Amino acid sequence: MKMFPRFGIIYTYIGQGILVSLLVCLTLVRSYAQVSDPIRWGIVSDMALQAGVNNLEVELQNEGLAVFEGYITLELPPDLVSLSASRIPVLISPGKKRFLSLKLRPQALGVLKGKSLKVLLHEKERGRIWEKRVNLQVTDKRSVQLQDNSGIQYLRQVGDSVEMLLRVINTGTTDENVRILLSSPDRIGKVVFQQIDLSLPSGMDSIVRYTFPVERYMLTLPQYTVRVAGIYDNNDVFGNLGILYANIASSRNFQQIFAPDRSSFSYNPNYVEFRASNILDEQPSYNIFSEGTYRLMGGRIRYGTAINRWGGDSRWNVNNTFLEYEKGAHNVTVGNIQESLEAPFYGRGGTYAYRDTALGQRISVGAVERRPDLIGGYGNHNPGLTAFARLQLGEGHLEGKRYEGQILFDNNRMDSVSSILWTNRFDILRPSGADAIRLEGFIGAGVQQYHGVYYNEESMPSFAGGLKLNKRSRGWDFSSDNYYSTGYFPGNRRGTVQLVQRINRRLKQLGVGLGYSYSDYNPQHLNPYFQSFKSGVSKWDMQFSLPLSSRGQLTIVPSYSSEYANYALQSDFANLSAHYALVLATANFRSKDLKHNLFLTVEGGGTELKELSSKKYVIRTDFSYNYDRLGVFGNFQNGPFQIYDMMSSLLMGKDMGKRYLLGARYQGDLLQRKVNWNGSLSGQFNGGWGRSLNGNIQGQYRIAKLTQLQAVFQYIYNVSVTNYKYNYTNLQIGVRQQFKGQDLDRPVVKSGDMHVFCYYDNNGNSVFDAGDEKAVDYEFTARNILFVTDKKGEATFKKMPYGSYMLFFPLKNQYQGGSRVVDIDGRTKRVEVALHKVGAVQGQLFLNFDPGLSLSTDTRLDIYSVIARNEQGKIFTVRSNIRGEFTFHLPEGEYTIYPDVRAFPEHVYMDQSGYTIKVTVGKEVKLEAFQLLVKSKKVEVKRFGQKN
Repeated sequence: MKMFPRFGIIYTYIGQGILVSLLVCLTLVRSYAQVSDPIRWGIVSDMALQAGVNNLEVELQNEGLAVFEGYITLELPPDLVSLSASRIPVLISPGKKRFLSLKLRPQALGVLKGKSLKVLLHEKERGRIWEKRVNLQVTDKRSVQLQDNSGIQYLRQVGDSVEMLLRVINTGTTDENVRILLSSPDRIGKVVFQQIDLSLPSGMDSIVRYTFPVERYMLTLPQYTVRVAGIYDNNDVFGNLGILYANIASSRNFQQIFAPDRSSFSYNPNYVEFRASNILDEQPSYNIFSEGTYRLMGGRIRYGTAINRWGGDSRWNVNNTFLEYEKGAHNVTVGNIQESLEAPFYGRGGTYAYRDTALGQRISVGAVERRPDLIGGYGNHNPGLTAFARLQLGEGHLEGKRYEGQILFDNNRMDSVSSILWTNRFDILRPSGADAIRLEGFIGAGVQQYHGVYYNEESMPSFAGGLKLNKRSRGWDFSSDNYYSTGYFPGNRRGTVQLVQRINRRLKQLGVGLGYSYSDYNPQHLNPYFQSFKSGVSKWDMQFSLPLSSRGQLTIVPSYSSEYANYALQSDFANLSAHYALVLATANFRSKDLKHNLFLTVEGGGTELKELSSKKYVIRTDFSYNYDRLGVFGNFQNGPFQIYDMMSSLLMGKDMGKRYLLGARYQGDLLQRKVNWNGSLSGQFNGGWGRSLNGNIQGQYRIAKLTQLQAVFQYIYNVSVTNYKYNYTNLQIGVRQQFKGQDLDRPVVKSGDMHVFCYYDNNGNSVFDAGDEKAVDYEFTARNILFVTDKKGEATFKKMPYGSYMLFFPLKNQYQGGSRVVDIDGRTKRVEVALHKVGAVQGQLFLNFDPGLSLSTDTRLDIYSVIARNEQGKIFTVRSNIRGEFTFHLPEGEYTIYPDVRAFPEHVYMDQSGYTIKVTVGKEVKLEAFQLLVKSKKVEVKRFGQKN
């Protein structure tokens, strides 16, 4: 300004002009922008699709100066359907917003993966179009369905072909490689007889067609079962089907047809097995084992036996042999008895039990001689007697209090001591739910008396008590088990102090637990020749459990414990004690396809064994790895983990050495799994004892469905620390015969056999005589079960429960028999069925019903029976269908056809007579329709001027 004073005013005008021009340009640009793009969008760029209805939210804001009017359309990929209108009108005032929710439904999610859709905004006035693209996101989801589309088929004769149609549908969002496994429990040997591999893209399906021939053994079964399993490539199962093919045979068993399928159970208790061991030696051993459970006289009988003759012994030993019979609430058992009681109870004798399941009560008593051998070939000639009585209340009732009381008397001749024991186990609190406190008490008392020859008789009373608590609340799980008994208590836990406390908590995926246990064992004996040994353990531990993935688990348990014990070493006692601070880690992993499996355990820490071991740090590990049929296992230990581990040091006079074990096992099959075998080989090195090599192989050969041959070969080679070498070889062979099991839960009902004889009655006299023919391969039904007659025209239905059965004999080659009801009320029922040549008679019923004038009635037409009576008075009956139509197939002759008016619904009647017709074989007669009438309502008619 100072340099150009003469142009000061001009400069000022020029600057103002430039400023105004800039403002005008900005205004024009803004106006143009508002006119060219007046709508601001609010829409996502990516949309996650789910099955069902999805919402796409759209926000539109009018930033223009005029009202915007237009509409929205969608460009959708195939298999994505819009539930909104094809044109969605849009009207937005200046400065206002409009929110739209567009409804979309996918028809095949997998097909839409990676696709996109377009949202188009159309301006009505200028016809301009704006668009936004939305990418479709589909999460991975596995879902394959398996369906049976096979038709109804029957097994008729050997060589026929049976066709299966299976539909596999991939309704997920991922492409899948799957396997379809076909198996049958009715096959001998390899039950899986076919594997079909499929590759299914997402949203696609496939029809699998498979045929198999009918074999001879299938016709001996009441029905043939095929099981179909669908399996992903990682061995997860996505579907199971069971397809039954009925066997059309002339002889069927009712109970077998309707019995539940128990072939999936691998263990059948009915068998007998013989084994011969050490057959390469001079003194082999022989064993016979057998078990069985059967129905008998309205109850069930169960037995078990083990008969042994050991090498070098001329006598047979019989143990674990018993016979049990149960009927209703009563149970009796004799033979070798062993009961789970508060004191030992075993030997040969018998027990009786009465049980009331409704009241939850059980009373049982028993007595045995203290001899394990049933025939008394071994042991003391007079070992003593044991007897018991037990009462249980509230058994099986979760919400009531429980009580169990026991009284036991034991006269033990082996140690010259008699005892009486009385125990009571009871609930203190009544549980009110799954999370309620469960508080259980225990009180016991006993007395022992010595009656030996070493010193005067002496009696010793004793006592025991306990308290057990369990509580769950808000994710916490607390348990406490406490017990005390004096030294002369004659029960199982004699001279015991036991305290076990534990609390657990689940924190999402992490499981945490803290526990403390203390036990002290110090039993006392009246017999001076029985020595008392003491031992005790006190232990703290904390457990952490965490899943590493869906196929892995890790558990870590740090602990601190103290232990003491005394052992008899030759003529002296050794008083031992130790302290341990250890950490135990356990992990297991399996691969996605489940073929690989690894289990690993590592435990280590510090120890202090006073005057026993110089080792301060110990470690041991155990592992096993399995791949398909191959397994590798092993372990390693360096140092003692309990006092008992030091016994070798005390006996051998040397420190405990390291221990190694490594082995492998494999299992296989041959001849379509009729032969199954497995073998293992392991080597072991023990610094305190020596080294050994162990190998064995065993196999089973199923020579029939219920018969199996067995063989085992075992070899052991040992070298001790003194270099003494020895080996052991054992060859064992055996045979196992299974017996068919019974459905023990099936109620007992009387049953009989029905024998049906069908013949073509060519002379029409309903008697099988000259000129008639046996109806071979004629099919009929008994209670909707299909039969076919044999070459003699006969069919048999065995084990039919007493009752009434409907038999239907359909039309075949112009022959038909009359349907009939047969009562089974004896062991055998014979039914002779004459099949006559027939002609057809068709007719129909009409019901004249006016809702306004007719009385209320049942207007259905399929409830009427129509009768055909011949000249001899024989009656044939059929039922009308929903359209009132009916059809007779009648032998040749004259008949009167009429509806059965006795079974008419209320208010329905007929004022016409029946039709008399003549039926000719192979001809069809059509009747005029029967008109059924309905009574009319009473209508009162009033006229003008008529008084009431």
